Amino acid sequence: MTITETECETTCIDVHSQLIYEVANAAEFQLQIAVRPLSQQSIESESVKIYHNDQQIDDSQWSEVAIPATENRCYRFRAEPGQWRIDYDAAVTKISQLQAGSHCLSPITSLPAEALPFLNPSRYCESDRFLQLAENQFGGLKRDDSLVEALENMVFNRTSYTMGSSNAQTTATDTYLSTEGVCRDFAHLLIVLCRALRIPARYTSGYLVELQPPDFHAAVEVFIGDHWQIYDATRLASLGGFVPIAIGLDAADVAFASFSGKVNMLNCTISAVARTSA
Repeated sequence: MTITETECETTCIDVHSQLIYEVANAAEFQLQIAVRPLSQQSIESESVKIYHNDQQIDDSQWSEVAIPATENRCYRFRAEPGQWRIDYDAAVTKISQLQAGSHCLSPITSLPAEALPFLNPSRYCESDRFLQLAENQFGGLKRDDSLVEALENMVFNRTSYTMGSSNAQTTATDTYLSTEGVCRDFAHLLIVLCRALRIPARYTSGYLVELQPPDFHAAVEVFIGDHWQIYDATRLASLGGFVPIAIGLDAADVAFASFSGKVNMLNCTISAVARTSA
């Protein structure tokens, strides 16, 4: 779709996540649930509270770090046995701008260094296995954002969104063969098609307004022109309500929770609510 006018919209979005775990023995947690600061996304307010057996722990007992390669924000702490609850809340202001005209895809020789790693195969995105398929079906198309839209259409049209149809080991190849999956699988499949055509594409996790049932969501950022553009082949809700958390080569880089030890998740509650003014 070619945009013929420039439109700006400011959206205020309140996001919330609550994670509850039962820890059987001492464990170490790493969480990527915090909103990612971006030029088009400012954090107006933010709160993180961590509880052990219903008692809030002191801020000195947990820390926040930024992962150098991606600037993903990560909370980490050591958890003794018992029940743990993490409450995260943020008020975010997003500025969405639709620019007129199509945007050409950059040749590899013109790409910024930050985009180059997102041309390569990764654990869940085996783009080297899709080279012939992508070239045969899409190699003759004009190399602009309409090509990415064609790839997104293919993923949407041939893949059924089916809860429980995949697991943590499912790859893009598995999804292509089974023709079903959830948001992470749609994202992985779009990523491999882009990378197979030498288009930088990366996985992004986030909160999404009006997503049903509410959960963390996965989408794709594709480097077009001189910026990263978000695509979502699931089309479950408007991307105007997408609030990015973290980016990576694939889902392995952006897990919302990683931990050692014997840990059982008891509950996960996610919400994203928008207040919009033009």
